[in-house]
Amino acid sequence: MNLLVGRVGTFTAKELRKAGAQKTIKSFKELYDIVKNLKGKTFVICDWDGTVINSIKGEGKLGYKTVAAPMAIKKFLKVDKRKEKEIIREYLRTSGVPFIGQIKVILKKVFKTSNDKLALKIREKYYELIYNHDYPLFKDAKWLKKINEKAIVIISSSMRHKKLREEVKRKLGWKPRLVLGAWGSFKKGERHYKHILRKLGKPDNAIIVGDTLVDMKEWKKCIKGGGGVA
Repeated sequence: MNLLVGRVGTFTAKELRKAGAQKTIKSFKELYDIVKNLKGKTFVICDWDGTVINSIKGEGKLGYKTVAAPMAIKKFLKVDKRKEKEIIREYLRTSGVPFIGQIKVILKKVFKTSNDKLALKIREKYYELIYNHDYPLFKDAKWLKKINEKAIVIISSSMRHKKLREEVKRKLGWKPRLVLGAWGSFKKGERHYKHILRKLGKPDNAIIVGDTLVDMKEWKKCIKGGGGVA
């Protein structure tokens, strides 16, 4: 079985399904119920922010990483209330893309400018803000450890690779088989999946979990006719 799953939270079930999710869940308990009866080698590939860590949006309010985006931009540009709302909207819409890509979109859409040097400065300020902030795991993250007893858990995130590995080790308390962050053109989606296959071989079952529209778009590229993962 191969399945593209959307975790409801940042986006609704309807939005995730429209973007390509074959199933939606609200907790890892629901995912465990799927995985526990599968036979053969099973991969569970999941994002970190907004999926395992409550940092994007949860429980009816915005997470710190989301509000940190306009905070970082305010250090360099004038941001009124209207622009702040636009920044947050674009941040959520592009969540799943490495932040440098997000900020370039925000500069173009909200401020009608393209400035790579400014984008880099904003990125560094953003990382300064978020790396000094602590993020809780979702309350149901304990089920991911139970899933790890039945399947091979892999973290695939757009977060910087080194920081991602540090966070996973510190917060989970156990080690997934692979922890893959972004650097350069190496990112979640096709590039991560090909790397996973090279390292671990082809699975009998591949379950990919994401919480954003970008996740659905990127992972759909790995899905071929009939729901099979390439």
